[in-house]
Amino acid sequence: GLDFFWSENDVRTDARVEFDFYGLGAAPASLTSMENKAAPMLRHAYMKLTKGHWSLLAGQTSDIISPLVPKTANYTVLWDQGNIGYRRPQVRVSAWESLSDHGKVSAAAGLFRTIGGDIDRDGIDDGADSGLPSFQGRVALGAKVRENGSMELGFSAHYGTEEYRTLAATKSVESWSWNVDLRYTPCARWELLGELFIGDNLGAYYGGVGQTVNPMQMEIGSRGGLAELSFRPVDKVSLNGGYGVDNPEDDDFAISAIQYDPSRFIDKNSCIFGSVMYDLTGNVTAMFELSKLSTTYEYRWMRG
Repeated sequence: GLDFFWSENDVRTDARVEFDFYGLGAAPASLTSMENKAAPMLRHAYMKLTKGHWSLLAGQTSDIISPLVPKTANYTVLWDQGNIGYRRPQVRVSAWESLSDHGKVSAAAGLFRTIGGDIDRDGIDDGADSGLPSFQGRVALGAKVRENGSMELGFSAHYGTEEYRTLAATKSVESWSWNVDLRYTPCARWELLGELFIGDNLGAYYGGVGQTVNPMQMEIGSRGGLAELSFRPVDKVSLNGGYGVDNPEDDDFAISAIQYDPSRFIDKNSCIFGSVMYDLTGNVTAMFELSKLSTTYEYRWMRG
């Protein structure tokens, strides 16, 4: 990708365009895409204006909610395994203010493109059918710890609606979440981070193990989170260990009483990992990782 920045009349402008090659790299060869013919996928494309303690961002970048990213070599960074949030088009306003020499409060809020599924299979995203953007917001408190340490505690949430059509009427489903995140660095060599979430219809945010609504078109709720501990024994080496879990609500695995075909739901995803990172240069890092992902399923089968 490319990063740009410049300043003019006390206003700093930042812009980024970033892509990877996961667009079609995992698609079957029958779709004319193979591992050695991967297509580019847009990750970030935005512009941000900053003046004083305020900033305005417009474009596509990461969600406001649950902003932490674990140090894992896995491309999915514990998505559907306890880490929710992705990237989507947005307009965001951020502000921050020092409370003292050792503390800071920050806030961010924005309107986001609502992205959902296609329950009615009309070829139109159900988020676009709603005609309304989603809202995200976060408030965080930061503080210095001792001489070289720091801590930040954040609270975030999102809300949006998706709309789909049935033979009888037009219906809508809600998507929402409440989230807590913590980054604690007592010194330069140790770091602890963690996130917790609870919400409904989180498939577009990589929550609920990708499940959105059940066959009765009711939202599937989920809760989970992640924790990671990092230690730097020497300057260029980092030892990391973490765990994440995404546990959908079993009571939301509802199917019709006259449904004869079995329905399979994912009851839980969990992942544990350990990694070693070595800084070859200031911009290049090598990593070795071992991880184990466990998935459990639940089947529902009813007869009238």
